[in-house]
Amino acid sequence: MFGYNEDSATLFNISLDENRKPFYYRTYLTGIDWQQATGVKFLKTTGSSADIDNKILVFVNYGIYEGKTYIGPKEFSKLEDKSNYYTFNEGEDILLKGIHDIEITNSQEFNDIQKNYDDVVKIINVTKCELTKHFELGCE
Repeated sequence: MFGYNEDSATLFNISLDENRKPFYYRTYLTGIDWQQATGVKFLKTTGSSADIDNKILVFVNYGIYEGKTYIGPKEFSKLEDKSNYYTFNEGEDILLKGIHDIEITNSQEFNDIQKNYDDVVKIINVTKCELTKHFELGCE
């Protein structure tokens, strides 16, 4: 769709269990387009405008990845068993460029990924494009 769709990423969805302890769900996204962005503006969830210079745009086609189906963040948060789903939650979820066999079991490991890997970004804006059947993820 955009470019060659030869990129991949590891998505980590963050959810809190009944004790408010974070739990991290990993999904491999393949056939995506990961682009460095310059000179673009978009709205953050706070409603304020954000420059996207030196930010990342990730284009993800609608689809099933690793047998998992996309659902919206609110619906995802209500599920008891999240293992068959993925979502894009603004301000919470992260992407790590490439496929990485990493399990996160606690907040420290989550912070370590952000410190120890290049190309780790937080999703800050999600646009669902019905006409072209893809998501545009603004990340920083």
